[in-house]
Amino acid sequence: MEDRRPVVDIRETRCHALGSPCLPEGGRGRGGLVKKKRIPDGLRAWIDARKRHHLSHAHVQMARELGMNPKKLGGLDNHRQERWKLPLPVFIEELYSKRFGRARPEFVLSIEEHARRQERKRAEKREAKLQRREAAAAEAGATVGTVGAKMSSARSSERIEQLAAGAGTGAARLREAEEGPPADDPGADSADADG
Repeated sequence: MEDRRPVVDIRETRCHALGSPCLPEGGRGRGGLVKKKRIPDGLRAWIDARKRHHLSHAHVQMARELGMNPKKLGGLDNHRQERWKLPLPVFIEELYSKRFGRARPEFVLSIEEHARRQERKRAEKREAKLQRREAAAAEAGATVGTVGAKMSSARSSERIEQLAAGAGTGAARLREAEEGPPADDPGADSADADG
């Protein structure tokens, strides 16, 4: 006996069930994916250690403040095989109270919140830097990209003038010898003719 059920694409069924039109690539349309903020690798290791060793946000923060390495926590979290060791959360709390004199941190931040704050701080720095550049460009009368070039050329021309002025009459004589006497100075021609 033949199976007479119609062949239906399961992706199409799911899309229609959700009330949206079918889209290629498994329901993802153009721009449909939301880009997640990337967490830096140093903080990613702490997130993995928190999950692997069943630590709370407070324990992770205490371990970070103690300067522990998240990759080495496995050797410390071995209290089932080595009975003389404390469980990792208790060990971290004990070390923290010895070093800092208090049982827990005053303010507990999750690693994800810490990463968000770092990203926000970087964005503020970037914005402040851009505003400083725009202010310098407006002051110099240039666009943002050419501020450095115009300012460096202005500095170099000022420096050349300072060197020429500081060198005294020797540099002026050299310049006159190379260029000839100035055209607007009538006294220089009559002095040479009289001499």
